[in-house]
Amino acid sequence: LALDVARLRQRQSSNAPLDDSGTYLTRLGTTMHALTECPECGRCEDAAMAACPDDQTAMRLVPGLPRLVDGKYRVDRVLGRGGMGAVFRARDMRLDRDVALKVVKADLLSNPDARSRFRREAQVVAKLQHPSIVSIFDYGSLPDGGAFLVMEFVRGRDLRVALREQGIDARALGSKPQQL
Repeated sequence: LALDVARLRQRQSSNAPLDDSGTYLTRLGTTMHALTECPECGRCEDAAMAACPDDQTAMRLVPGLPRLVDGKYRVDRVLGRGGMGAVFRARDMRLDRDVALKVVKADLLSNPDARSRFRREAQVVAKLQHPSIVSIFDYGSLPDGGAFLVMEFVRGRDLRVALREQGIDARALGSKPQQL
């Protein structure tokens, strides 16, 4: 039964219909609050919020990602996006702390081998302990088949921005020979 439920959750569409209260109606008969994002400032809210409270920009729906991930992590703001997914600042509702929530797109984890590799990599990184490596607190699956990592939230400046301010192109660093 648990395997069947997991398979059903994996097949759920990220385009599940929304009802009038801004919740996804899932195939399992449960609901989850949809997430909307301000394209201007990155603030995240429930789907009922039509305009960003900070700058009045129209909010846009974030498909496949609920506002409360795994019943524990409330998504609050987009920190960055990349080819594999996005990173959000979230609130661990149980421990009352900010965390970084990395979301990996469902299409990158479409086969069981990729999902297994993601789980193994999360377990390996979670075992690493060093002041220069963020701590991994949790990982799991999303209703649309995507996955997430919950990591230590590190406050500070973005490295790419800091390098750009110094006149350094971050993309060029990998191709230059290093001087010892």
